[in-house]
Amino acid sequence: MKESLGTVLDTVRKESGPLGQAENMPLTFARHPELLASWLPLMGFIAYGGALPSRMRELVIARTAWLGQSPLNWVTHIYPARHTKGGKEGGVYFTEDEVAQIIVGPSDEGWSPQDAALLAGVDQFYKLGDMDDETWKNLRENYDEKQIIELMYLVTNYRMVGDIVRTLRTDFGPDFPGLRQR
Repeated sequence: MKESLGTVLDTVRKESGPLGQAENMPLTFARHPELLASWLPLMGFIAYGGALPSRMRELVIARTAWLGQSPLNWVTHIYPARHTKGGKEGGVYFTEDEVAQIIVGPSDEGWSPQDAALLAGVDQFYKLGDMDDETWKNLRENYDEKQIIELMYLVTNYRMVGDIVRTLRTDFGPDFPGLRQR
């Protein structure tokens, strides 16, 4: 398991840069090595691959982080995407305006219809565990079935991570920027 955890930390560092005490998240999860080993393949697939383009995937994760008030998810996705040359994952970069839009959500008038549909799906699925017919229709007009399924997996997974680290009182230290330094 130490090798697997090392691989996870290396991937986190590669994708997000040095995270300092944010690395306590995988260390916390490693307290249950069998569960961590079972979860890693799913996490790796939905976080770094899959059918959703990188920008769409990061929008889903960022909005989920905001809705759940998850400093870990926010800082490990928004912060690198704002502060690295070329953005995260070779091109995902959120401007200050986009970060403000992510916080407002799908009702912000600056979103394209495609982005607004995606974020409406995130909001409804996060809050209700379901989507109304209009949201589903808008998603189907802009995304294929695999992408919509991934949206639901991303929301569920990143909500779970935020809830677990909060509930287990994972220590990220006093210098962890979190949501206050959006």
